[in-house]
Amino acid sequence: AIDLRQFCSLHWGISHCIQRLWSPTRLGAYRTKFSQSRTREAVSQSVLMNDGSLDSRTSGGMRKNDAVFTSHAHTVKRSKNDLPMRLSKESSSVVQDDDEDEKDGSRKFRRLRLFGYELPAEADRMALLILLYIIQGVPIGLTFGSIPFLLSSKASYTQIGVFSLASYPYSLKLFWSPIVDAVYLPGFGRRKTWIVPIQILSGLLLLYLSTVMEDHLSGSEVDVWMLACLFFGLILLTATQDIAVDGWAITMLSEANQGFAGTCQTIGLNIGYFMSFTIFLAFHSADFCNKFLRSTETASEEGVLTLAGYLQFWGIMYLGITVLLAVFKHERPTSQKDAKQSVSSVYRKILSIIRLAPVKQLMILLLVYKVGFVANDSVTALKLIEKGFKKEYMGVFVLIEFPFQILFAVVTGRWSAGDRPLDPWLYAFAGRLAVCVAGPLLVYIYPGGDVSWTMYLAALCVNLLSSFTSTVMFVCLGGFFARISDQSIGGTYLTL
Repeated sequence: AIDLRQFCSLHWGISHCIQRLWSPTRLGAYRTKFSQSRTREAVSQSVLMNDGSLDSRTSGGMRKNDAVFTSHAHTVKRSKNDLPMRLSKESSSVVQDDDEDEKDGSRKFRRLRLFGYELPAEADRMALLILLYIIQGVPIGLTFGSIPFLLSSKASYTQIGVFSLASYPYSLKLFWSPIVDAVYLPGFGRRKTWIVPIQILSGLLLLYLSTVMEDHLSGSEVDVWMLACLFFGLILLTATQDIAVDGWAITMLSEANQGFAGTCQTIGLNIGYFMSFTIFLAFHSADFCNKFLRSTETASEEGVLTLAGYLQFWGIMYLGITVLLAVFKHERPTSQKDAKQSVSSVYRKILSIIRLAPVKQLMILLLVYKVGFVANDSVTALKLIEKGFKKEYMGVFVLIEFPFQILFAVVTGRWSAGDRPLDPWLYAFAGRLAVCVAGPLLVYIYPGGDVSWTMYLAALCVNLLSSFTSTVMFVCLGGFFARISDQSIGGTYLTL
């Protein structure tokens, strides 16, 4: 996956692609098939190429403690039915997942039924992760989207730039993520120790914002520094909650289902962001509500949804969800080895991981692989609008893309749950490059002004293909990182 030459390789043919697309989709079909006698040293040889690069064809064999990330060689322990059990990074103690039944050494999945249909294994845990990511996406949508948009009519570009400082904690969370992994109350739960109080503080902060935001935005002058400080604190809490939720996702889902961790994150964050940005601005706009939701007699100068009411609603939701989480969701006790690790030991672990050659190659790849997408993602829509493409249609495209993004995330989660989780990423990379060629071509052939529906449909198809390929890449990377992360420092590992 790291060798750039593989991007142009035809090693994975069309027949294999079709086989992957139409393979059985039940989660049980993707369980790891390593034999009990396979040693960690053998896994290392299958993962590390001769030149030290990482191969996606064997990435299914990569687990939290594979030799890519440790020099120890231990035999991989398996249960009677060959379901994977996790080996702690520094010792031979087994780290148990949530709700695991140890009577016969096997993992018993809870099967839920909805309208007579049997849901996939661990669907309840996936639903919980999606819910936690949704409430994480709400403040992100407000801080990154809605509030700057509302400020744009009253604040200067300099003031909007000052408010953008509120988003910095999300980019710097790696610096305090080891504290989240190392400090907790064993009796309450390793991840709940952070998630519960942080969500309570976030809910209270949202309730406070609901009482002051209207006054701040309705005046002739906006106190941008005060707003930046308040939302900086909100994003700081959200970023810390993200560390804890990412680490919990590794232990909450079984190893066979960890490809769906990225799916849960994509669905949850998209829903939360979409509600706090697109949906909120639409229902907050008086023009939109008067045109689509009200009659001429009931027209008003305000939208049906106020900022204060929206913040108050989510403040109450935060508190209610947190209380239910604290009372009804239980975590399995942490292993003795992980319980004794200090904050400094977590920092040392993450530094040792960063120094590994495969990780350095992966970091370089992640830094440069988006270079080919920047121009299309940033400029194509603006150039179409410049040539006369209606902004209303661009807004409709966003509404159409949202349900497709959710569908794409679900489908990709099944593709990436197998033994080759980065194969879909490679296909999507090539497809996204093709879309980046189609976008400028569309701008070139667009005649300008109001044109036929054929041209609008072509623009919609380009947008949907771009959304599809980017969603596939994001979900695959999320699932891949969840599978190779060490549980003992899961929050820090995924943050890295």
